[in-house]
Amino acid sequence: MRAEERLCKLFGFAHVVLFGRARSGLAALSEILAETAGMPVLIPSNVCPAVPAALLAAGASARLVPVSNETGLVPDTRLAAAMEGIGRRGVVMPTHLYGLFGEYQETRKAALRLGWFVVENDTCAATLVNGTGRRVIGDALLVSFGIPKTIEAGIGGAVLTNDAGLARELAACVAGWPPIGAAAEQVERDVMLARRHLRALGRLELAEPLLAIEAAHTRYSFPESMRARLDAALDRLPDTLERRWERVRLWQEVLAPFAEQILVPPQPLSVPWRLVRRLRHANQRRGLVAALRQAGFDAGTNFPPLSEELPHLFAGQNHPDAEQWGRTVINLWLSDDYDSARIGAASKVIGQGLLSAAKHGN
Repeated sequence: MRAEERLCKLFGFAHVVLFGRARSGLAALSEILAETAGMPVLIPSNVCPAVPAALLAAGASARLVPVSNETGLVPDTRLAAAMEGIGRRGVVMPTHLYGLFGEYQETRKAALRLGWFVVENDTCAATLVNGTGRRVIGDALLVSFGIPKTIEAGIGGAVLTNDAGLARELAACVAGWPPIGAAAEQVERDVMLARRHLRALGRLELAEPLLAIEAAHTRYSFPESMRARLDAALDRLPDTLERRWERVRLWQEVLAPFAEQILVPPQPLSVPWRLVRRLRHANQRRGLVAALRQAGFDAGTNFPPLSEELPHLFAGQNHPDAEQWGRTVINLWLSDDYDSARIGAASKVIGQGLLSAAKHGN
C-alpha cells in the first residue's frame, strides 16, 4: 500500500498530497484559498514560527488567538469569537499541539455560518484514527513527518482533505516546486540554532528578521527518493507509540511526588509526543530546566508567544494567558534513550531543583 493510502486511513480522509514540509503544504493551501492579499488566518499565539513564515510567503495575514494557560491549546470558544469579530472571510487554524487533541465544534459551527475555511494543524498526529472514524472537523489537515514528530521520517509533510478538487489544485501547485534537499535543511538548522541562542541570551526579539529567510525557503515538494523513509516511519508507528506510552507511564510514576509543583494539563495526551507539564511558578521552571540540561537531560520549553518573538509583525497582540503558558510549560522526552534508569535519574535532578527553588523562595 502506498504511503498516501496509509495516511488517508490513519487520519480518516479521502485524499492526501505530500510536500517537502508541512509548512510547504500550508503555503500552497493559503495561496489557493486567498481571495485577496492579506487574507486573515487565525493561528495560536504560541506556535512554531514556521507557521507565520508560510503565511507570509503566501501573502496571508496571520492573527493571533491566545492559548489557554493550562493546556497550550486555543480554547474552542476563543477561535469562534475571533472569527465573529473580523467581519470578512478567512482561514481558521485549530491546532492540536504537543500531542493534545482539542475539540473544536463551536469553531466549526462558526466557520460554516461565516464561510471560513478550517485547516487543522496536527504536526504531532493527535488526530490519528487508523480507520476507526474521523476525529477532525476541518476542511483540510496538516501533518508533519519531520524530526521529532510522531511519524518521524525526518523530512516531509502532507495536506489531507476530502475535497478532490482542492487535492488536484494542491498537487498542481507543488508539482512546480523543487524537492527539498540538503541545502534547505541546512538553512533550517542554522535558523533554529540562531533562535535558540537568542532565546538563551534573552533577546528573542532579535530573531524577527529570520522570518523572511524562512518564508523564502518554504516552497518545496516531497522528494521521491525519501519514500522509503516515510514508509519505514509508517511501518514502525505502532511500536513507536507503544514504547512512548510506556515512557509516559514511567515519567508519571516518578513525577507523582511533585504533583504540587509540576502540574498536569487538564487535557489528556492523545498521542505520546512528549510529556507536557507546567510549573506552578515561572521561576521554578527556569532553574529546573537549567539543572536538567546541565545534567544531560533534555528539557523543552515549547514555543514562547509569537508576540515576543515577532514583536513588529504581531504588535499589539500580546495576551496574558499566552505569556503565562510560555513561562511555565516544560516537556520531557519519550525517546528510546530514556529508559527507566535514565528517567529515574532525571527525577532526582527534578527533586533537587524544586528543593533548591523552595529554599530561595521561588
